[in-house]
Amino acid sequence: MPWHAGFVLRVAVTPDERRIVTAGFDKTIRVWDAATGQELRRFFLPVRDAGDGRVTALALSPDGDRLAVGGGLFGFGKGKAVLV
Repeated sequence: MPWHAGFVLRVAVTPDERRIVTAGFDKTIRVWDAATGQELRRFFLPVRDAGDGRVTALALSPDGDRLAVGGGLFGFGKGKAVLV
């Protein structure tokens, strides 16, 4: 089973409780099947340098169809970017 390479920084659960979304120190967002633990999808965050990619916020829309992440992305600096 795949896993994050390092700490998991944020976790969210879809409203229907079928999916778990994690943001890891490895600069990835992963979507998991809650029942089986299987990784369903992996997103690599757009980073410019080694300091980019730390997710400090993670939120799902009420219907669970959209995910917003915030943090140090795109070289804008710590806590200065949001990605939907």
